[in-house]
Amino acid sequence: MLHRFDKVLPIEPIIDLVITDLASKVMPTIAELQTELDDARREVRNLTVLGMSPKLSPEKAALVRDLERSARAEVTLRFMALEYAREQKRLHSRRKN
Repeated sequence: MLHRFDKVLPIEPIIDLVITDLASKVMPTIAELQTELDDARREVRNLTVLGMSPKLSPEKAALVRDLERSARAEVTLRFMALEYAREQKRLHSRRKN
């Protein structure tokens, strides 16, 4: 039971709602993950080029460096997600055989 102020609410409908929401989410395809990875790599490249501009003020250059670092971290995570999806597909295909 979930207590809310002075009322006691049943928690089962909440759990059902969460499970339904999680079940409706579909894992992205390998092609979608690859596209997201390519987009993130493109963002790193654009920020790297932007960061080389001598016209940037020191404050903006620092901001671009931070954005580039964040974009590189995104690339790492998206690569890991893609590799995980590929491994899951390999494992799933092995189980069928």
